[in-house]
Amino acid sequence: MSEILKNIYYANKIYFIPLFFLLIFIGIVLITVPIGTEFFLINPHHTPFYDTFFYLITYLGNGLVQAIILLPLLFIKFRVYILIVIAHLTSGLFAQIIKIIFEMPRPKNYFSHFEYFYIIPNEVLYSNFSFPSGHTTSIFSLSIILAIITKNKFLKVIFLIIAILVGFSRIYLLQHFLLDVYFGMIIGSILGLLVYVLFAKSCDMNKLHSQTLSNFIKERKLSKSTTN
Repeated sequence: MSEILKNIYYANKIYFIPLFFLLIFIGIVLITVPIGTEFFLINPHHTPFYDTFFYLITYLGNGLVQAIILLPLLFIKFRVYILIVIAHLTSGLFAQIIKIIFEMPRPKNYFSHFEYFYIIPNEVLYSNFSFPSGHTTSIFSLSIILAIITKNKFLKVIFLIIAILVGFSRIYLLQHFLLDVYFGMIIGSILGLLVYVLFAKSCDMNKLHSQTLSNFIKERKLSKSTTN
């Protein structure tokens, strides 16, 4: 497994290095700055454009939205689509278990004078199960897999930027603390990478990256007829 991880890192340094330094930076911020400070820094700077942008981009952290957007992959790269679904279910289940264990309050319940914050119209704010951010966990598990399977360095960077923006949107929308987003980034990245590595060890990499749904069905039929 160490050899696979090494190959993945060297092929995707343009993704992993910025992510690594960002995690270090956020970790230092979390250690040195009181929890909730991020809202006092971000909330005064709302604009109609930012409100609309972050309201929409946060949906990219929703598993159902991801499944719909990536639906063409089901027919073009069948195994990759299944890999992404498994990574989403794994990271999502893990995040939900942690949410239930810690049962931490969301910003709405944490601040005694929450009404002083600007809230985007029609944004439904939740009260509990803040840690970690499920949307952030989901988008980073997806982002890391997409970055690995594409050879285009520009796209690798774009996938990382999108994931970061989704994570930031959870703070901008007053749904999560920076701490929630931070651990969502870590959990999603680790589990997404782990699922990919397990897939890479258990199947032909050429099939993983190129097998279509029709080819998969043909192979299954051929295998069944041969067995009979």
